[in-house]
Amino acid sequence: MFARSLLPSDIVELPASTGLPALPALDLVLLTNPRAPEQSATALTSAILSRAVPLKPEPSN
Repeated sequence: MFARSLLPSDIVELPASTGLPALPALDLVLLTNPRAPEQSATALTSAILSRAVPLKPEPSN
């Protein structure tokens, strides 16, 4: 899942009518430096995750 808030402003979402195949799911990984101050790394991680809004809702089973 990729958040719209992370997309550059010049990226355009194409409609399904273009006939392009759907893209598979993509997992992003956030790595932290174990030597970084824990409070700073936790604050940055929280800020990034709080802005994550999926492009599409997850399919229901």
